[in-house]
Amino acid sequence: MKIVLIWSQNLVYFGSLASALILPQKDPHGIDRICEVVDARIAQFHHYKVAEMKKLKDVKPEMLQESVASAFDMMNMASPASVETVFISKWLLEREYKSEGGLRGLIGEPSYEFTEKVAALWEDTMICPGISDPAFIEHFKFWKGSVWKNRDGVYGVRLPGDSVVRSVHCTGFTAEGLCDRCAVVRRHLMKERSAYKAEPPGIQLLLKSLPPGYREILNRLRLPLPQDPDLLGPSDDLDEADLPLLDEPSQHEDTQHT
Repeated sequence: MKIVLIWSQNLVYFGSLASALILPQKDPHGIDRICEVVDARIAQFHHYKVAEMKKLKDVKPEMLQESVASAFDMMNMASPASVETVFISKWLLEREYKSEGGLRGLIGEPSYEFTEKVAALWEDTMICPGISDPAFIEHFKFWKGSVWKNRDGVYGVRLPGDSVVRSVHCTGFTAEGLCDRCAVVRRHLMKERSAYKAEPPGIQLLLKSLPPGYREILNRLRLPLPQDPDLLGPSDDLDEADLPLLDEPSQHEDTQHT
């Protein structure tokens, strides 16, 4: 059905806005603008729907339902709905509309049924959870703060109100586990945290800035001191109770004074 095909194009367009809706912390002031764009497109589609439905006034409801099912199956085989389109369909159904009849009244029964079919494909696991490992979170807080920058710009962030770390380019959606961009950030955090255990960042830079003599002294101080067991003796030979206190004179010293 032509009207359903036109509405499906709107869903695809709305899907391009889904990333901002799933992660409102990235641009909280842009959400209102997105809602205005969606409402304007729906209002425009409503006028088109009214004109088209007049042409279908003699078509039985059963035939309309069959057309919707056929259009959904055809498009699903040719080009399965993206995660973003599935999410936006669910978001449209849950959003409140002040007009009479709500979203169903605005876009018409066929388009509404089509939206329900697309939204039914949604699963909660499709949301990128972000990097939530406590060890990585603490490492990020200590070494990065809230923003991780590299030579190309911002790389990873801790968004306000979000207890996880994300790639600055996180789309908010995933097929399984982390999205591919957050997965790259997690791998770098893993490598960096492992490297920092052996040697915190800046040590090599510090060594290069020292004069050669001081550098040699520092290298020696960093080496563990050798311990000779023959010189130290067994650790359990002496009892702390048998050792004289340093601030008390011994009995031999008392006899000499007397």
